Amino acid sequence: MAKAVAAAALATAGCGAWSDHLACGDQGCEFTKDEWARVKALANVTGTPVPPDLSNRYLPVADWTTGELLPYAAATPIVQLGRSLYYETRLSGSASDLDSTGAYAPTTRKLNCGQVGVSCASCHDPQHAGTDDTSAPDHVSVGAGWYDVNSQQTLNAARFPALYWNGRTDTLWAQAAQVMESAVSMNGYRSRTFWVIVNYHRAAYDAVGFLTPTAAEIEALAARLGPTAPSLTSATSKAFIDHFKSDLTADEQEVVNRVHVNVAKAIAAYELLLSSDGSKFDQFVQQGPDSTALTPAAVRGLKLFVGRAACIDCHNTPMFSDGKFHNIGIGQSGEHVPTLDTCPLGGTCDCGGDQSSSKCLPSGAFGGLKKLFNAEQIFRRGSKYDDTGVETMPEPAMPEARLMGAWRTPSLRDVALTAPYMHDGSVATLPDVLWHYSEADGAPALGTSELAPLQLDGRDREDLVAFLQSLTGAPSESELLQKPTPVPDTAAPACPPTADVGGAR
Repeated sequence: MAKAVAAAALATAGCGAWSDHLACGDQGCEFTKDEWARVKALANVTGTPVPPDLSNRYLPVADWTTGELLPYAAATPIVQLGRSLYYETRLSGSASDLDSTGAYAPTTRKLNCGQVGVSCASCHDPQHAGTDDTSAPDHVSVGAGWYDVNSQQTLNAARFPALYWNGRTDTLWAQAAQVMESAVSMNGYRSRTFWVIVNYHRAAYDAVGFLTPTAAEIEALAARLGPTAPSLTSATSKAFIDHFKSDLTADEQEVVNRVHVNVAKAIAAYELLLSSDGSKFDQFVQQGPDSTALTPAAVRGLKLFVGRAACIDCHNTPMFSDGKFHNIGIGQSGEHVPTLDTCPLGGTCDCGGDQSSSKCLPSGAFGGLKKLFNAEQIFRRGSKYDDTGVETMPEPAMPEARLMGAWRTPSLRDVALTAPYMHDGSVATLPDVLWHYSEADGAPALGTSELAPLQLDGRDREDLVAFLQSLTGAPSESELLQKPTPVPDTAAPACPPTADVGGAR
């Protein structure tokens, strides 16, 4: 895939008389032909279609062999539904007041009747490069509880072969289905998702034409559980979980599961169109090495990036990421960031005596890839919710030892907008990031760092920061970034004065 994207970028960048001398004009640096080839391979991220996800039949794709989108993709019912659901706070539940280890950690979000009221957009704001600028404190994301990592961008995310910092999910829809039920993220539950659709989004949901469950099955279940829908502003997430497990037959549970998956697939269809391209760097490549689209400092930084600083070794392809996992000497630090000491044997985060456990959060991709192949996870590629119709039982996996403490290479597109940096949000600024790479003096929680000191001087670091600041792009579908008009609550009840609804007060 990376080679195909690079080839497309080379083809669209153009060529001319300037390609023979390849100079930066009077900016004091020259690109060799080899360096310029590397530069061109980084440009034009949207020049190649997103690889189609065959497990989601509802994506607005015209040609499944190439991934070409429908010409009116943004206006399709599936994308419009997904957009509304991406911003739907009622999919989240009550505050869990937990962190990823299961320890007490009251949410910093403002609560209403104990409800945390977050949506996908809360931690992945499309108007802020698809990342989180609302969590307090600003290092990991905070929703119903405290997440263990800094949020990653949703812009261009459909181009990654694996999602999350540790790679534990392989499709956008599986990620959405899982995170809606995460106690530290949205803390919703699939029976809550069912009622959100029935109460607020039924017409838009029906317009998509989902194959299963049928409209009659949804109507029958809603009628049996009625006559009035449960309150989504006062019930705890536990109430929805207990209701699902004790009050529904197996067939009814499957109706609820299918609606939950369909919601996730609609969100994935919307996310498929979230992209960022056309940065000053992309303009520079399109215009040629004599272009003035970049400042002299940014051009020097670009030359360092593809040359002596070796950033391109991992931040390659037009995504500015190899999509792989690397240990770069970042430890586990920050409030409620799981460490080996806070992950006792047998706990929610299990590192005691067996660091190969998939629950050992500091192990990064080593544990994440074991979760990816967990047969008990029903929301995944190869499950019965995979639209290819081919069910596959994942083989038990023992990842390579080098993945211990390794994390996915993030995209550098829009990187100037996505502070703080690293998986635990422990690096505050781009100059701090460059200092880390220059000195390579960090100690990972587990595994061995791949870094060697780059020994960048002050000007080198300033030039690289100038280049990184040139990677801020523009969305290709700007209207999709606007928050849709929410469907109002028709009769939102006041908070019961004695109700045990959970959450910080």
